[in-house]
Amino acid sequence: MGQYFKAALKGSKAKKNWRLYRTWALNCGAKLTEHSYMECWYMMYIKHLLFGHPQYVVWAGDYADNEQGSDDNIYFLGKEMKINSDFLAQAIVEQPRMKYLLNRTKKLYYDYTKAKPRDIGSTIDPLPLFTAEGNGQGGGDYYGENKEKVGEWARDLISIEEELPKGYTEVTNPFYWDY
Repeated sequence: MGQYFKAALKGSKAKKNWRLYRTWALNCGAKLTEHSYMECWYMMYIKHLLFGHPQYVVWAGDYADNEQGSDDNIYFLGKEMKINSDFLAQAIVEQPRMKYLLNRTKKLYYDYTKAKPRDIGSTIDPLPLFTAEGNGQGGGDYYGENKEKVGEWARDLISIEEELPKGYTEVTNPFYWDY
């Protein structure tokens, strides 16, 4: 069976209040590899939520391990948020300014301006793969090269920025469609 994923965000001062955003609200597939590409409306929306606003991020899979002391995982425990269509329109306008994916916890960054479309027309956005929990347990998960890197940034403080702060180390996108 296929595993479904949702972006789960939590403000930098919140203790346990994960906010969940459904992919289906923007007519995107819920399996990890169905929405993890740069041209996806859902990705634009989530990146806009992170634009200039650092938050803890987990791409929560419904097959992921349960939270400690709970019978459920983040996919089921967070608060479902509504997708705001006006906010999506703003995300599309702001997209060219979203240049850097920052992992503020590990002081790493990915430069979106260096992304090159693949032969099939889509480039994987590393954000959901770097932050996914539960990958490898269902159909539609990422099984390509560097699959061991999936989840390395889960629960880290992440933001999208126009300017690159000093002291960060660049990472390249280790993920690509393996057709």
